[in-house]
Amino acid sequence: LAEVDDLHSGFELVAQADESLLGRLSQNMDVVALVPALSPVPFLTTLSAVIGQVDPNSRAFRVKAALTGESSPGLFGKVCVPIATDTRLLAPVSALRTRGELITALIVDEQSILRLRLVKTGGTFQKAELDGQAFILQTGSDELSAQAQGTEILVEILSGLFPGDEVVLDAPDLAREGDHLVRR
Repeated sequence: LAEVDDLHSGFELVAQADESLLGRLSQNMDVVALVPALSPVPFLTTLSAVIGQVDPNSRAFRVKAALTGESSPGLFGKVCVPIATDTRLLAPVSALRTRGELITALIVDEQSILRLRLVKTGGTFQKAELDGQAFILQTGSDELSAQAQGTEILVEILSGLFPGDEVVLDAPDLAREGDHLVRR
């Protein structure tokens, strides 16, 4: 038994989606795809098929998203469906400094004085601008990996910072609590 396939007709990214998404997904819906072997940057694609048969063991159903450009069989990828909004405090990874086991951030107070804050972090996220829209994607990894060009790595802040805090990005090692920030 052999299956003949046309490798030049294009490929699809096949993914499992939780059964709770069955009514929310439809063919031709825009989704974000991540295929590291093709591009370090997420990209927009459309769902080419939604196979509504739910597997009772995994409680999931299959979706297919069209892939364009150079591809090959067997590549790993993810499909991210922009369906929900959530409120979390996120900070750029460049705002955090690690000192031993402690993670800190420098903020600027009302008098332009640097204040050191101990922070507790959660998951990591990737922000990508695609066709003029901003997408925040959970990376599935707590490792602070290098970011791809066109994306920004964000870290969830569980404690230590508050909405509206002005944080210092890429602070030099010489910057300390109590230093006066001169704005230019």
